[in-house]
Amino acid sequence: MSKREVLALLVVFIVYVVIGGAVFMAVEGPREEELRSEIARIRQDFHGTSTHRGAFYTFVFMG
Repeated sequence: MSKREVLALLVVFIVYVVIGGAVFMAVEGPREEELRSEIARIRQDFHGTSTHRGAFYTFVFMG
């Protein structure tokens, strides 16, 4: 394989990865924002009742 072919394949690969990342962000972005706001709400609710970090993780991840 010549250097030109390797370079062309590298460029195609980089473009493929960038386009794939953009599509992934477009598809998953709204759900990620929902989850971020839900986690922020849970943190605010929890900080009103406790200041212990271990209890926070138990509260969030164990239900």
